[in-house]
Amino acid sequence: MPNNRGFQLWVVNLLSSALLLVLMLTGLANAFLVPGGYETKAAGLSGLRHFLCDVHLYAALLFIAVMFAHLLLHRSYIAACLKKYGLFGKNQ
Repeated sequence: MPNNRGFQLWVVNLLSSALLLVLMLTGLANAFLVPGGYETKAAGLSGLRHFLCDVHLYAALLFIAVMFAHLLLHRSYIAACLKKYGLFGKNQ
């Protein structure tokens, strides 16, 4: 497996895209497909609603971790932009 920065960025981008897709699908399914309240118990779908909520939660936590890795991989660019606009360090 290559250990260069380009490959790491590619993996982070792929993971973030996949996790964002999971977040969208589980959120939309919970909002529009699975009934809420007493209708859920009557239809026997309460387990599905809880499962989708759990998947949504853990996908969101993983997405936050992947975005943190994304920021770490771009830290030199972020620092350069902050320096350019005088928000961090000294202007050169």
